[in-house]
Amino acid sequence: MNKLQMLKKGSLIAIGLASITTKKADAVISGLMKKGKLNQKEGESLARKVISETMKEEKRIREKIKKQVVPEVGASAKRVMSVVQQEVKRLAKIAKETKAKPKVKVKKKKR
Repeated sequence: MNKLQMLKKGSLIAIGLASITTKKADAVISGLMKKGKLNQKEGESLARKVISETMKEEKRIREKIKKQVVPEVGASAKRVMSVVQQEVKRLAKIAKETKAKPKVKVKKKKR
């Protein structure tokens, strides 16, 4: 798996975890409210706190990915571009040399 794929998957995992965590927290809070262990105000406050913490964690994960993976992806891209440019120059040279050589005509056989 290349680093760009790792970046994409890491971002999707962070978003997915945030979504799952928020949904699960909502379900748990709703259950506690139905059982009478939390009132409406407490439930809403707890839900806001969970969402806020989830968003902070998602941001932390994204920043970590950005600092560690993105520079590596950029460096890898530069190395790939360098190799591609060298290959293009090599092929251009071959093409130029091929054009400079006289073409050999093939005689057709008579039947």
